[in-house]
Amino acid sequence: MGLKMKSYKPIRIITVLVLVINLLILSGCNSTNGSLAESDGKNDSSSQSGATGLSIGFGKVDITPETPIQLRGQNYDRVATSVKDPLYATAVAMESDDSTMQAVIVSVDNIIVDSWGLIEAVRKYTDGKMEGFKDTTNILCFATHTHTGPWSYTSEYFPPPGNVAMSGDDYQKWMASKVGDAAISAWNDRKSGAVSSIVGQSETGWCRIARFNNGKDTMYGDPNLSTFVEFISGNDHHLNLLYCYQGDELKGVMLNPTFPFQSCETETEISADITGRIRERFPELYILPIISAAGDMSPYNTEKGSIGSQMGFANRDKYGDIISDEIEKYIKNGVAKERREKKLVTEHLVKEIKVERTLQYGGSKLSVELHALRLGKTVLVNNPFELYLDYGLAIKAESTAEVTWIGQLSSNPYNYAGDCLYLPSKFAEEGGAYGAASSQVGSAGGAQLVKETTALINEIMKSGTTEVYDCVARSDNIVTKGSCTEEHDAGAYGRSRTVMKEKGAEISFTFNGTGVKWYDSAGSDKGIAQIYIDGELYGETDAYNSILLYQHEMLRITGLKDGEHTVKIVCTDEKSEASSDCKVGADFFVTIKQ
Repeated sequence: MGLKMKSYKPIRIITVLVLVINLLILSGCNSTNGSLAESDGKNDSSSQSGATGLSIGFGKVDITPETPIQLRGQNYDRVATSVKDPLYATAVAMESDDSTMQAVIVSVDNIIVDSWGLIEAVRKYTDGKMEGFKDTTNILCFATHTHTGPWSYTSEYFPPPGNVAMSGDDYQKWMASKVGDAAISAWNDRKSGAVSSIVGQSETGWCRIARFNNGKDTMYGDPNLSTFVEFISGNDHHLNLLYCYQGDELKGVMLNPTFPFQSCETETEISADITGRIRERFPELYILPIISAAGDMSPYNTEKGSIGSQMGFANRDKYGDIISDEIEKYIKNGVAKERREKKLVTEHLVKEIKVERTLQYGGSKLSVELHALRLGKTVLVNNPFELYLDYGLAIKAESTAEVTWIGQLSSNPYNYAGDCLYLPSKFAEEGGAYGAASSQVGSAGGAQLVKETTALINEIMKSGTTEVYDCVARSDNIVTKGSCTEEHDAGAYGRSRTVMKEKGAEISFTFNGTGVKWYDSAGSDKGIAQIYIDGELYGETDAYNSILLYQHEMLRITGLKDGEHTVKIVCTDEKSEASSDCKVGADFFVTIKQ
């Protein structure tokens, strides 16, 4: 899947074309086979104003407790007496050559990292031990959400049995110093390096909440029941990958899957879960998972059978291998090395924002420490919640960065355990399932989080503002012609999308601004569309992809003269041999104004 350009006459938009091709390379879809493109292009930011070199370092410290130990992650007691695979705090340190950007990111094999002062303890422990590190606020932790790790605080609801080696409170105090040691090791390991940002695909992670015809939702509800209506969201099978080099040597991989690593949640052995399997596949590399917005996601596809049959260590290996294969592909085919950026624009912003608590919890404001880390055309943002997918997709849509990483379950110095759990979408609140019935922050706070996050992204990218236009909402500036129908789709931005089914059908979007993004789903039944800009043929794109990708960025155009423009998508009724149909459509458009 991707943009295919021919020798069309319009020359005045050729400068924009380069940006579009770069974006589609990053998106990585191949119109021939629906797998990631082994691109002949590079995501090069070195020519941008302010680009500097980058130093990168790594550290890893074992945080496996002695057994027996109480495990967290189910509403019943589990005590581990053995270790399947060890738990780690794995850190990456990054610094620009001029030291204006500094960041240490730690991926922690635990269910959460926001409880009872953990990040404050880490920052206090590291203060003064990292020469040249200007501000310990630039240390940020993320949890992988493994359910086979210990409690990091002592719960009054699940007090530890008397025979455990240490309580949750004791474990957290011990772990804080270990996380700090990982950060210190990474900082001291810094060497001149490079990063390679790739958007891959991984058919892992599925919505776990089902809506039934009584209007109520059930977690892991059976979609085969006659009363099933739909899932409350789609899935996001994009997989952001960041390959990190010291010199010419690949040293670590950061990954951003859109589901929590909890496939072993009923086991009674200590395990890093899916991360453990990925480490087994790449023992020489530092592996840092940062879980994307996935509060309503799980490793299990309920359409394929009971969740019990999809749990356990065998399935941990299965899911880990799927992700590992995707990581390995870009190493073996040379794309990761080819796309290395040694000089790029970098910046790290930190801002305290406030989001509303629900009335159930007094309606007061909850403070969140929001980070935005820019690495060239890629940006990473955080939040401390189990953030529902719709918010993550909204942030990506409104972001002007070419690649947007969203890290949930991050550290937050302003809260204690229980403050930052699930953050459900408004649609999920209506169904009232687990995660939506009693959350401290609800959809009003979620909307504030999206607004604040996208504002910080667009500030750090220095790229203006964005606005979303849903195709089904039919604003005056979106016009359809020919055979166009509305299809309900739980994975679409507004839960519906516009589909063109006959040759010559078209969707036009008129906007004011300097750029535009077009989003739709890519999949195995998609066809080829022609794109016109301001009445002139621009090119065509093949929406076929072997894996279904909801809310996929089909096209991005920037650098237009500020003013009124029209982008038109036309159905050709043509398709690749692999596709089962010629469907082309539009979910929504996003305007960019700089």
